[in-house]
Amino acid sequence: MRKLTYFIHATLDGYIAGPEGQYDFFPFEGEEADAILADFPETMPTPARAPLGIADRAAQRFDTVIMGRATYDPGLKVGMTSPYAHLTQYVVSRTLVSPDPAVTVVDDPVALVRELKKQDGMDVWLCGGGKLASALRDEIDELIIKREPIVIGSGIPLFDGPFVPSRFVPVATRSFDSGLTITTFSKDAKDSNKEAPAVHIITPSDDAVTVSPNATMSGLASPSRGSAELSTWTVAMDAGASGPEHSISREQVWTVTAGVLEVTCDGRTEKVVAGQTLVLPPDLVRRIHAPERVEAHVSMRSDGVASVPGTEGTRELPWAR
Repeated sequence: MRKLTYFIHATLDGYIAGPEGQYDFFPFEGEEADAILADFPETMPTPARAPLGIADRAAQRFDTVIMGRATYDPGLKVGMTSPYAHLTQYVVSRTLVSPDPAVTVVDDPVALVRELKKQDGMDVWLCGGGKLASALRDEIDELIIKREPIVIGSGIPLFDGPFVPSRFVPVATRSFDSGLTITTFSKDAKDSNKEAPAVHIITPSDDAVTVSPNATMSGLASPSRGSAELSTWTVAMDAGASGPEHSISREQVWTVTAGVLEVTCDGRTEKVVAGQTLVLPPDLVRRIHAPERVEAHVSMRSDGVASVPGTEGTRELPWAR
């Protein structure tokens, strides 16, 4: 069966990129570069293969690559729509429309990986980023960490998700004079065979709080925090606060837990008081207003995105991701 391998560069303090996605501080030269080009030539972007002298070098480990939107975007911004044209490419995103026929966009990475593992072929390369790695943690069979002797203090972590200890066992390490180590880890058999917990308890965290000029959203359940299909969060608005007109692509259920909420849709305003629940259909333009301080609990399918009349594109809801 094919394996899913997370092959990635990392710092000593566990980051794969800087806070803004920077990665140019990772060196690529000398014997370390020679080793990577020999053992993993297919992990070089297609435009770099000829300059590196490996244009015709056969793949050694992978024939498929999976990446998150944040990993794909830097190349896309400079016109690189198919960064690994020599591989089968998948990008995980709820909002991206594929700009290239060679790139398939999917919104369910777990289902994708499980289907790929059933197919014949070489192993599958997970190339980033941290949120996608966290979403696929239970599907990862192998880690290959290229750890540089660099500390950066903050940035994008190897795994960016809920606290769920998972054990991997080191099986091989190669060291270089520069201080770089390339270590291969396999998933601990005991960890692989243990039964998944029947329930998942999520503890509110300051990291999941988003403060806007009109409201404070505190994320509870979401795919990055352990849920599979739904996102839930709380909303707090001060008296007199109003949000902008917008629509959401999925149905939302609002339960007011304190105060009063006014929701205007299609020129009609509904008042919802504490203890009442409002169901908002998808794609309906609405405006939320708090005539007095209000608190509410909101739920929706996790792939919902927002649209604002008069603007192009859609926006993800950070507290629901």
